[in-house]
Amino acid sequence: MWEAASGRPVSPPLRHRGNVFRAAFSPDDRWVVTASADGTARIWEAATGQPVSPPLPHKGVVWSARFSPDGKRVVTASGDGKARLWDVTADDRAPADWIRLSELLCGHRLSHQGALVPVA
Repeated sequence: MWEAASGRPVSPPLRHRGNVFRAAFSPDDRWVVTASADGTARIWEAATGQPVSPPLPHKGVVWSARFSPDGKRVVTASGDGKARLWDVTADDRAPADWIRLSELLCGHRLSHQGALVPVA
């Protein structure tokens, strides 16, 4: 990501394991989605260059990726002849909520010593 006026980088490189063919900003300019020869698309925070999604996998080269007009979805097109629609809405729950949810789903929690303890 480069600042157009100065030509200076504004974030670290948005790295893939293959060439990047397309990049597109979200409608609010908060995120960037990239499409790569490595068979993935990826969503990055525009201000920092940090990934905000896991790789979005395909069975072929990802030729194109774009945000929907409302920024809640990404559509990708790949060399396997398929287009995919990905829901990319943010989840703003607090970390403590995620911890409680994971404990509920697995039926265990981690003790202060790092051991698994059943949740009553």
